[in-house]
Amino acid sequence: MNLKLVKSFHFLAFLLVCIITESNCQANVVYQFERAYSKIGESRINALLEDVSSSAIWIGTESGLYVINDKKVVKKVDDQISALYRTWTGSIWASTYEGELLEFYNLNLINRKTIKDKELNAKIICKDFFIRDGFAWLLSRQDRLYMFNLNEEVFERTPSSFNEVTSMLLIKDRILIGSRNGLFLHDENTNILKPLLKKTSIYNIEIIGEEEAIVVGVKKNDNVIVTLDVKDFSINWIEIKNKSLLNEKISFITRNQKNELFLGSKTLFLKNLKYEQSLLSSLGGVYLTDILLKEDNLILLGTDGLGLIIGKPNKRAFFNKVKPNKKVVVNDILFNRNDSTIIDGYSLILEELYQVMNLHKDWSLLIEGHTSKTKTLEAAKRLSDGRANAIKNYLVQKGIDEKRISTKGWGASRLISDLAPIDEKHRRVEFTFLQKL
Repeated sequence: MNLKLVKSFHFLAFLLVCIITESNCQANVVYQFERAYSKIGESRINALLEDVSSSAIWIGTESGLYVINDKKVVKKVDDQISALYRTWTGSIWASTYEGELLEFYNLNLINRKTIKDKELNAKIICKDFFIRDGFAWLLSRQDRLYMFNLNEEVFERTPSSFNEVTSMLLIKDRILIGSRNGLFLHDENTNILKPLLKKTSIYNIEIIGEEEAIVVGVKKNDNVIVTLDVKDFSINWIEIKNKSLLNEKISFITRNQKNELFLGSKTLFLKNLKYEQSLLSSLGGVYLTDILLKEDNLILLGTDGLGLIIGKPNKRAFFNKVKPNKKVVVNDILFNRNDSTIIDGYSLILEELYQVMNLHKDWSLLIEGHTSKTKTLEAAKRLSDGRANAIKNYLVQKGIDEKRISTKGWGASRLISDLAPIDEKHRRVEFTFLQKL
């Protein structure tokens, strides 16, 4: 089977609704994720950037550089883009696979500069960079850090210890350097590194607001997350409880205005002080590469193989306002006649159900299965049991403790009164969330 078709199939099969609960746990904001802007294609997206002055969204991919402006997609260049950066003057810079830096102003390309390591006789492909005071700090895919004078187009000196750099961040005129050996603060006057976090392999640093940075690394084979106060560079450790979040390699991290952390790899996680949950389950081997949080709860995700994914609030979600000890009837989880296999296309509802149970650890669930009229009462009872257990098995496979789930099959004993006995809508499942008192 064609690889692109396989990836598309996995995405369609796992097109998910996820639940983000506010800190007071009184209201749920439900998202539906879907692919968007097919013109961008399925090439790996390496960078997402919003130009706050124009509200344009820049998307750097392996097939070119695209700009979304007024909901229209325009391809700016065909170059393969590895990273993006916006300067305080409003210029947008892009690094390419051909070892060039492209400068854009007012959406127009105004400059190209070639960056080449003369010692290695090779062009530098950046996985990250930033521009400061006429210099480009370049982090190559070989984990080497360079300082490039944009005016004279020559390289400046860097400490030899910069050869195992995995991430970097410009923050308030200071430069944080993440490496396989720890987290360091660069002193420009002495050109040396001050250690901030040792014996930890750092692979991601992001600025959050004006006073804090978030750092992700690996220590003793487990992920660690710390916040860094940029006033005194003190470190605060963030506890990780979710095993999946503890072990998956995190490709990006950011935070919204509610102080919630978003972390991505194959799965999109949400973490705050009260809970950790998976918002978007595995995409069948496709990695999330970058995230952009927009106003109105809009989430943009870059992927390696599925193009751009957008998460939008879904006001019609089935469990949006679910409350304990009240029955929720979902006629949309339908089954074929005389079958307990869930019809393809209803994983949206099941994923949302899983998110409710994953979020509310103190809730249990009663699943009741029903059938339309069949030949015998015994067959109807057996079939309704199978349908309720099909839902239970889905949740257990996702990690919900089976002790929290009970099932009941009613057969055809509780038909919907105003429907014909063989109507397909009788083939339904009902849920009751029970909360411990």
